[in-house]
Amino acid sequence: MNDADIKTLFNNFLETSLDVKEGQNLWLHTRGYGAESTIEIVKDVLASKGVKTHFFDNSDAAVREVMAVADQSGNRKGYLETMGDRNLRKMKEMDAFLAIGGVRPSNVIAPPVEDLNDFHSLVVEKASMYRVKQLPWLVATAPTEHFARACGMTGKDFDGYYLNACMAVTPTMEDRVEPLYDLLLNGKNVQIKGKDTDIEFSIDGIGAKKCIGYRNRPDGECYTAPVKDSVNGEILYTKSTYAGTDFPWIKLSCEQGRIVSAESDGDALTVKLNDILNQDDGARYFGEFAIAFNPIVDVPVGNILFDEKIKGSFHLTPGTCYTDFADNGNTSVVHWDMVQIQRSDHGGGTIVIDDELIRKDGLFVPKRLRGLNPENLVL
Repeated sequence: MNDADIKTLFNNFLETSLDVKEGQNLWLHTRGYGAESTIEIVKDVLASKGVKTHFFDNSDAAVREVMAVADQSGNRKGYLETMGDRNLRKMKEMDAFLAIGGVRPSNVIAPPVEDLNDFHSLVVEKASMYRVKQLPWLVATAPTEHFARACGMTGKDFDGYYLNACMAVTPTMEDRVEPLYDLLLNGKNVQIKGKDTDIEFSIDGIGAKKCIGYRNRPDGECYTAPVKDSVNGEILYTKSTYAGTDFPWIKLSCEQGRIVSAESDGDALTVKLNDILNQDDGARYFGEFAIAFNPIVDVPVGNILFDEKIKGSFHLTPGTCYTDFADNGNTSVVHWDMVQIQRSDHGGGTIVIDDELIRKDGLFVPKRLRGLNPENLVL
């Protein structure tokens, strides 16, 4: 993607989501993997607007460096908590937040999961919780060469895919998502069936959030959360990635909300999967249920910002909930948006809410929801 297109795109992001003005402070949260050129362009855009940019490096290299110093300090937790408190104070001086990162290549070894979790929970989380509730914010993935390869595309094909996916926030999407939002906000019981999947849970009284481009690019989902102890049954997920590890598929069995069995492709991945889910008690409960409808995003590419928006998919997420809009009381260092694609080319499936068939084989069925089907959202 050429520099002019990136500049135009991020100008749109800034104007739509952040509306930062001259003299204001913006926290720029960055992550490498080829995103450096995009970040430089965004820095120039911000400078042209007179915005004061404050940088935070969230790359693997930065995590490793911080953890090495923390371990050498003799008080790892105390050192990291001090950093976290300092970040919170700084975030309170900000007027907006923007995160830009690349996609980690599958052949790159991520820092240990324990280090990533400690970095997030002790260094980043306090500031992150503040900005989510108090600041305009936006998270975006840079259009890197590796990302294009992960999508199986090159050149103009990828440029068009990326631009259309990120811009699939039509003027009428907010109206079209309203019936789905009302359904998740006021619904009670959810039943999902599909390939190796038969699972049910309650969403009664939890709350909901419609996501149509103000905070994520790309976007296109509506979420709530299961009542914590209500999830029962089995579910098979599509390809999923966590901390640099690709899981070709994941199968979970649940009883009274808790994941009692978890397996993936082979013994080694099954062990790694269970290690992730054993980090704390909340990791074996669920914190989010979301129905996705981005009309462009169609295959998993190892980047959750894209994968969780796949048309015809949903995600039922092990780990912590979103306390601002859909609080079910579950907390964890984990929030893993595992996705199941229900389109017919992926085996099909159904979502039923309060005995009404909402979606079949990835397409919304009730007339009031059909505006969210791909043919009605493509620009």
